[in-house]
Amino acid sequence: MSLILDYCTALSILLYSAYLINGLENGLNDVSLVGRISGLLSVACLAIGWYKERGDWYLAWHSLWHLLSAFGGYEVANALFDPTKS
Repeated sequence: MSLILDYCTALSILLYSAYLINGLENGLNDVSLVGRISGLLSVACLAIGWYKERGDWYLAWHSLWHLLSAFGGYEVANALFDPTKS
């Protein structure tokens, strides 16, 4: 069950990264450059981790994916729910 949840989370991160790449519509133009780069790097880390799914290699790249995707999601949430905008 945990692996299914992990794959669902991976899919959601991939979708948000594709959304950022595809024109940044619906107010996501306010996502910081660092947030965009973090999202793209997270997808790269996920792909690199899948290249060799064994031992320390996978552990390091998959951990980076989690950290970078969480930060990218945080930046997207900040752009969407900024209380200083009216």
